Amino acid sequence: LSFSIQKRLANTNSVVAVYDAKGINAAIAMVTSGIGRETTDNVRLFTGKMQDTENVLLEERRQKNENEYGKLETILVLVIVIIILVLLFFMRKVRRDLIEKKSTAEKLGQLNHQLEQRVLERTNDLLTSKNNIEEILLRIDDGFISLDKNWCYTYINKAAGELIHHDPVLLIGKNVWEAFPGAVGSATYHIFHQVMVEKKYQYNQDYYAPLDLWQENHVYPSAD
Repeated sequence: LSFSIQKRLANTNSVVAVYDAKGINAAIAMVTSGIGRETTDNVRLFTGKMQDTENVLLEERRQKNENEYGKLETILVLVIVIIILVLLFFMRKVRRDLIEKKSTAEKLGQLNHQLEQRVLERTNDLLTSKNNIEEILLRIDDGFISLDKNWCYTYINKAAGELIHHDPVLLIGKNVWEAFPGAVGSATYHIFHQVMVEKKYQYNQDYYAPLDLWQENHVYPSAD
C-alpha cells in the first residue's frame, strides 16, 4: 500500500509538472491516458484488503469478547448461586442456633426454678431443724455454748446465760476470753485450746472465782 501510494503521488506530481510546463491540455491528456489508474486501483485494492482483514479481526475479537462475557456471566451466576446457598445455610444455622438457645434457656429456666424450689425447701428444712435444735437446747437445764475458731460466741442457751449472769443475745459474736478475761490461763482455758488442737472430746471441773461458779465442762470439737 505504501509503495502504491508513493507511486500514485509521483504520478500526480508528474501531472502537476506537465501542467506547469505545457499547460492544462497536456495535463488533462496525461490524466485521461490512464497512467495513474492502475496505481489508484492498487491503492483501493490494498485498502479494501486491509479493511477486510480488520473486519475479520474485529469479528474475532467480538466473538472472543462474547465468549469471555458468557464465561464471566456463567461465573457470576455460579457465584450468586453459591452466595445464596451460603446465606441459606447460614440462616438455617442461625435459626437452629436460636432454637437451641431458646430451648436451652427454657431448660435453664426450669432448672433454676427447680433449684430455687429445692434451695427454698432445703432452707426451710434447715431453719426448721435449727429451730428444733435451739428449742431443745433452750429446754435443757445444762448451760450450752458454741464458739467458732476465733473463740467468739455463736450460740448461748438460756441456762448458760443464767449461769454466767449475761444476756445470751449480747454475747453473740464476742470473744469469750475478752468477755471473761479472768478465765485466761485457767484449766478451762487450757482444755478449750487442747480440744481445738487435738480434735478430741475433753472433760474437766473448774472454779471461776469472779462468778463464784463451779463448772463441769464437757468440750466437744467440730469442724467449725
